[in-house]
Amino acid sequence: QFITADQHSFTAPGGRMLFSITWLGSQLFMFGTNWTYSRADNNMLPVEWPPAEVVDERIGTRFPKGALANPTRGYIWVAHESGLYQFVGSGYPVLPISWLQGATDWRRINFAAPADTLEIKEFAEERLVIVKAALDRATVATHLLVWNYTHGTDAQAVRYSLWNIQDIQLGGIEIVLHNASQKQELWMSRGDAAGVVYRRKHYPVDTVAT
Repeated sequence: QFITADQHSFTAPGGRMLFSITWLGSQLFMFGTNWTYSRADNNMLPVEWPPAEVVDERIGTRFPKGALANPTRGYIWVAHESGLYQFVGSGYPVLPISWLQGATDWRRINFAAPADTLEIKEFAEERLVIVKAALDRATVATHLLVWNYTHGTDAQAVRYSLWNIQDIQLGGIEIVLHNASQKQELWMSRGDAAGVVYRRKHYPVDTVAT
């Protein structure tokens, strides 16, 4: 296969700055700071796809890893300044899952920090959605904001906790299948230096080990 600039590329609607993209089924979702658009893949060349459609003109993300799709369950997590949203179907819910933290920890996120400081991961096995972020005036990732949606994704139903990962600058985070235990775990790398990888041991143990 090969690609060509005239047949396999297109600009974001209105030439807007595009920060993140993700697929859900045959739909390509595109995100800017305060907007979301979608475009359907009709199995033709990208230039022959139907025009982009407006999903929302208020909510989006400015972080490349600020949108995360779960294609199995059919939704997308989106981190916007107003909250963490679970996008399902054709639009965003009225309230973000982080509604009760909107005036506290979510407001502490430094949305002007570098683009790699915010990242979403979903730990589906434990019903957790995790946001790595730089809090307060930090310009590097310092905390993990964690919501347990075992009893539902409504803001009133979730359980929330804030993990302060001390003594290291957070780099990448990932959900990894541990070879020995065959359990999924949250692994974290350093963002400031080479070295060990940190992992959160499998539930119900809530400690961090190297």
